[in-house]
Amino acid sequence: MRHMPGGLQYGTGSMVRVPPPPRVMDSQTLRLRLPCDPGVHVGQQLEQGQTLIDPPDRRQACIISPMRSRVMGLLHVPDQGYDLTLEPLSPTTSTQLKASPPGSEKLNDWIDCLRRLGSWGVCDGQVGLLVQLEAAMLRKPRQIICVACDSFAPYPWQSSLVRSHPGDLILGLNALRLVLGLKRADLLVGPTRSIFNTVRPKINPAIKLHRVEPKYPVAHPSVVMRQYGHARKMLTIDGHPLEHDTILISAWTAIRLARWLQTGELDLIQPLFIAWPQANARMHACWVMPGQQVVPLHKRLDAEMRSTRSKLVYGDPLSGQLDQSTDSQGRLLLPVLRHDHLLMSLVENPVPATPQACIACGWCTEVCPTALQPAGLFERIAEEPDNQITKDELLWCIDCGLCSHVCPSAIPLAQTFRKHIHEHLKVLTS
Repeated sequence: MRHMPGGLQYGTGSMVRVPPPPRVMDSQTLRLRLPCDPGVHVGQQLEQGQTLIDPPDRRQACIISPMRSRVMGLLHVPDQGYDLTLEPLSPTTSTQLKASPPGSEKLNDWIDCLRRLGSWGVCDGQVGLLVQLEAAMLRKPRQIICVACDSFAPYPWQSSLVRSHPGDLILGLNALRLVLGLKRADLLVGPTRSIFNTVRPKINPAIKLHRVEPKYPVAHPSVVMRQYGHARKMLTIDGHPLEHDTILISAWTAIRLARWLQTGELDLIQPLFIAWPQANARMHACWVMPGQQVVPLHKRLDAEMRSTRSKLVYGDPLSGQLDQSTDSQGRLLLPVLRHDHLLMSLVENPVPATPQACIACGWCTEVCPTALQPAGLFERIAEEPDNQITKDELLWCIDCGLCSHVCPSAIPLAQTFRKHIHEHLKVLTS
């Protein structure tokens, strides 16, 4: 275990045993967040796998019904889309959808097949698997990298997936390599020797295995591109790996792909790892259906969510998304699992601190993964918020939150950067 300024600890954590995925689950009410009106009405019956939304853009996946159900509610959420509530029609539901894999290795056939089957790694490479494959139709990538290392080392959820599904991981990565017509693929795993030794016997000559040091946020696309990408280039916050001729996928995308290719049945469930606020508490791993309520997943969650001392974050504690879903009256809704969030963290609500003057300790600069000088950047934003050089420098921020975490003066560095980056990107894309 290594200690960083501000008390942040880096370590490998303890592995979590991932149970085998069930083929049948008890049915329960689901609440899905949809980007637009699905065109269904309350009381309508839906079949498992029925298409709810078919976007005209081939880079976006269709949204399908995960079970036989009845529409119980459709609520418009301003600026976010629609919340669709589904009531199951049977006490149990299959966790797999029968779906034939593509009949060829043509990339175009794969894209058409994948997008009809629902969400495919929206978080892969910041932009999603389908966006990357569609871009590969226009310009052949030079490499594919499976990022199977943990972005936040104390929570080894990626490593646990690698340990439980090493053969599927290699098979899925190799299948994508062949479809893309590449001679080699790269696989990044954590530094733990047991993980490395678990994967190494499964490796074929076309896949190169790398051990990665656990320095947060090691699995962020910008950090991956800097260390392992072609020509050691970094991504900017508004870029994506294909601009550097690279495709990035996660461990679960490769595993899910392999399971589908072998069985002809697509997993509609996904693994979820729950991290507790206590430093030494062991993570909990379970299989869940996107859209189901979070609280019933573990008896401790009910007590934690009822108290005011904890808050729920999708992702790691520093840069994850806080769950704040509300209804039309602004009341907080019970949290449900969103797509592509395999890690869920319960973090302690900190006592709000009053910002003090910068003491020039240099901790923020020391921990910044992209070698910015956050304290100096913060001062320049305050003095000249419209300075173009400052705005361009901000685009190198990857919103990891480390600078704010270690700051002994409680200066809102990351929060300020996040606000100005959002405003700058709105101007760039308008």
